[in-house]
Amino acid sequence: MIPTVNGMMTVGVVQLPGMMTGQIPADASPLTAIRYHIVVVFMLAVATAPGSLLFVRLAVGRYLTPAHPLRRYLLRCEPLHIDAP
Repeated sequence: MIPTVNGMMTVGVVQLPGMMTGQIPADASPLTAIRYHIVVVFMLAVATAPGSLLFVRLAVGRYLTPAHPLRRYLLRCEPLHIDAP
C-alpha cells in the first residue's frame, strides 16, 4: 500500500494521466477531467487494499504459530536440487 499512497501524493502535480490528457483536448472541462482522474486513482487504491490485507492474513497464518512467534524453519533458503532423469 505504501507505493499506492505515495503515488496518490503526486496526482495532478507531477503526472498527467492519459484519460485526463485526452479529455482536455476533447473539449471537456478541466475540472471534469480532474474529477475523473481522482476517481480512477481512488479506485486503484481501493482495489489494492483488499489484496494487501489478504496477503498479510495468509502470511500470518503460514509464518506465525498460534502463540505468534515466527516459524523460522520456513524462512530457510535451501538450494533447489533437481534430479536429472
